[in-house]
Amino acid sequence: MIRTKNLIATSVKDVMQESFPDKHLALCHAYAIVGANLAAIEFEKPFRPVGGKAVFDTGTSQLIYMTDKQAFANPLGGAYHCWIESDEIDNNDRELVDLTFGNNRKFAQQCGVGWSGAAPPPYLWGKFKELALNCDLTHVQPGFGKSRIWVKETAAGKHWLASHVQQHETSYVYLTTQALKKFMSNTRQRLAATKRSALGLAAVEAEEGAFLTLAEFNSAGGVALVEAGLPGTVGAAGLREQLVAWVSPLTAWLEWLPVASLV
Repeated sequence: MIRTKNLIATSVKDVMQESFPDKHLALCHAYAIVGANLAAIEFEKPFRPVGGKAVFDTGTSQLIYMTDKQAFANPLGGAYHCWIESDEIDNNDRELVDLTFGNNRKFAQQCGVGWSGAAPPPYLWGKFKELALNCDLTHVQPGFGKSRIWVKETAAGKHWLASHVQQHETSYVYLTTQALKKFMSNTRQRLAATKRSALGLAAVEAEEGAFLTLAEFNSAGGVALVEAGLPGTVGAAGLREQLVAWVSPLTAWLEWLPVASLV
């Protein structure tokens, strides 16, 4: 399970860095949308991107506040945050995923906020009740830890994400497809490396051949899952076509994705 989460986080990060080398750090909403899609496909359960307010600990007396009330209504963005949550029948089982959590130290530096001690984890993924503070914003105090977060979904964030996904559906289909390709490739490499010493090269080649067949099956299954309308996924209408054609490079207008700012 942990390895799968690592591979999902790495695959999404690689795609975002390749697609937006100069501003991927500010695209938490894109990380959340693509990450929710990939997690839903792999784990076969609903994950959804979430937008709202967040606070991060820096190990100092200062906190990073991403709580701009007008951020989602501002065309230039603002101090908001996006993350991922699983949609569970039992709220105690709800998961929280933040694939950009490892950027917090860089965010602090950009804002002139001090940072003390070790870097944060590269991402957060665990039970919501264990990772998220359970208190009002006014009660959040420095020192709650660099492996935890305060978050609150807002109506404006929810509305903005829905509109944003609809506006850029084709682009998110492409990004999700690229992330799925990387995930399957990384999974194949990991399995081959694990078996090489025990099975020998000939056996590994046979195993890889079988895995390629499995990868094709999983990709098709993932497409069916999205097209069935699994909550938390986006790009249902076009994902099958994109996976079959492997699509063309991103068009220039994708660079217009709104950029979140801490300033």
